[in-house]
Amino acid sequence: MNNEFYEEFEKLFINLLNFLNKYNQSEILQNTLYDYFKSLIYANLINNIFSNLTEENMEEYGISKEEVEKFQVDFKKTKDRIKDAISNDKLKEINAEYYKNFKQIIEEECPTISEFINKLELEWGIDKLDKYLKEKKQQISETGIEDTSDIEIVFATKILEEDFQKEDFLNSPLSSSEDIASKFSEDYFKKSMKIKQWNIWYSYSTFFLEDDYDLEKVAYKLVELDLCPLVLSQDLKIWWKEDEEVKQTTIDFSKFDIHGFKANFPKISDGYILEGLNQFLIMWHAEANLLDEKYRSSFEYIRGFMNPCKLKSGERPILMYPYLKLYNNGTVNLTFRQISPEFEYLIDSFIEHEVNLFKSYFEEMETSPDIMKLSGRYSVYTGQVPLSLNLYRKRSLIFKEMDRDIEKNTRFVKEGDFSFYYTNTIPDKNKKRTLDDLYGFFTSALAFAMNTNKKGEIPFSDGLKYNFGNYWTVRPSIYIIDFINQPYTAANISKNFSNQLGKIMARSYMPFYMDFSKFLGKNLREFDDYCLYMNKAITLWVFSKSGIRNFSKKEDPNLSFLYEKQVQVELIDHLNISLKRLFETSYDLSL
Repeated sequence: MNNEFYEEFEKLFINLLNFLNKYNQSEILQNTLYDYFKSLIYANLINNIFSNLTEENMEEYGISKEEVEKFQVDFKKTKDRIKDAISNDKLKEINAEYYKNFKQIIEEECPTISEFINKLELEWGIDKLDKYLKEKKQQISETGIEDTSDIEIVFATKILEEDFQKEDFLNSPLSSSEDIASKFSEDYFKKSMKIKQWNIWYSYSTFFLEDDYDLEKVAYKLVELDLCPLVLSQDLKIWWKEDEEVKQTTIDFSKFDIHGFKANFPKISDGYILEGLNQFLIMWHAEANLLDEKYRSSFEYIRGFMNPCKLKSGERPILMYPYLKLYNNGTVNLTFRQISPEFEYLIDSFIEHEVNLFKSYFEEMETSPDIMKLSGRYSVYTGQVPLSLNLYRKRSLIFKEMDRDIEKNTRFVKEGDFSFYYTNTIPDKNKKRTLDDLYGFFTSALAFAMNTNKKGEIPFSDGLKYNFGNYWTVRPSIYIIDFINQPYTAANISKNFSNQLGKIMARSYMPFYMDFSKFLGKNLREFDDYCLYMNKAITLWVFSKSGIRNFSKKEDPNLSFLYEKQVQVELIDHLNISLKRLFETSYDLSL
């Protein structure tokens, strides 16, 4: 085999392999690019025949000037076609059959040139070409990513497959594999949407069947049992722990108007609790601005600020900030807030990994050890962990053993200005959990706190005083704050991105050819600062540049301008779950 002839194709072939290895395994991509590579070899083979008809070769191989001139005239169209094909990658019909026919005509019309071609083939090692191409086909067949969990790669592969199957794929102006990559990457990104900054609040709503509890006593107990580091009530009382003792005071304002407030904060040493207090007061201020006082006083609630949770799916870490809101009519809202990391996110991947997070399975799930301790006790008291009466009497020993196991799986982590204890909820490496499992741990811990007596126990004979109903729901509230080509006014958001935003509202991005704009619905916001879309399953807020023009990431990393919007979501969820509760309790004559 003549290495000089084949070497010029090796660099191109390596680029093709690198290109294919960026996408999922696909016979369509593999076969198309193999045909492209093979055609390029035959096109260059024919072109080299013309370029080797030099005076030096004519003299060496005994070819007359007249024979060469005749050959150049008779095969001018072929020469031009090959040149054009190589320059513009119009290679579709240049293959082994084309080359065979080309040689056969030469043999009939220009026998001397035919002999010259045979000698060139011998020199170039063309007799080994079939073997060479078989080896390359085998190498190409082994390319591609086998793992299909990365939705960006899945989507990009599908887009490429659709484009590769077009009739004119090998008739497009591509000069190298780098051009192929850039062309189709450009097409792919044109068809998608890239988000730069976002928030999602996954709001789980449920209810207790009974509502005869004292919110202030519950607030004290939530802090005492370390379920919540901070609790704030609607009338601005707060509870927190200082030196292992539950403290309680009332917040008062030195300034309060529609534009903002200044609160007199108590002496609290824990910076994380102060952060929670600030967030809750902003939400309280938003409620005061949005709602009539008579309406606000028609229901009471407490807010619980909780320690964060860590989840991991594959290599993707997720940090969640949980919030609890308990109303005096028995309804409960448990929200897990997720703040976007600093990278651009394609819309389809965003839907798969974040909007549909409840479908994900996590190999790692960490939360506060106190949540797991309370959840474990609830499991024992409610019989989820089967115990005989004799073992039940020894439950304090069982709890100590459970606590030891939890502490073995607990670690201390310092994150920025704050420090937390995390315990792994999946000690068995073969197990996986979902977001619903995390919700289950929190609600079990809450139910235990609600049902314990002054001794911190649930009497065996009495059973549970407060029981969850049979209904719960989860509704993500999604905030898209910054994205590529973000319009200045909201009017252009739905105009330019209706299909992409419709995918979010549908919680789906397939099939790829579907027009998802029909799922978007009406923009419920009349002004130019943001768009608001809502259906039974989701609430979507999409900001324009004018809507965030006064926002500073450095001054407000927690995006407090979202809190007013989230308060509105809470009100809707509260009304919805209250109706569900009334429906269920109306059938229970014992209540």
